Amino acid sequence: MILHVGSLPFELDVNTLRAFFEIYGEVTNITIVTDKISGLSKGFGFVEITSQPDAEKAIANLHGKEILDRVISVQPASHQIWK
Repeated sequence: MILHVGSLPFELDVNTLRAFFEIYGEVTNITIVTDKISGLSKGFGFVEITSQPDAEKAIANLHGKEILDRVISVQPASHQIWK
């Protein structure tokens, strides 16, 4: 299941984000969306977790959690985002 993660701290890296999600299940892919010109984070990304129950646990536990002084949002990604 692919999750959309919003309001990410701009300085957050992929490894740190992975650590938050791996607690709840196997993470197969993480993408933090960056600006093409500057390379800086746009403050959102996607996390893919192999099992739906594990992804639902991650949503329940991480949505609204504060990470580096920002409250993140975690929700299922729509299929249209990835096409």
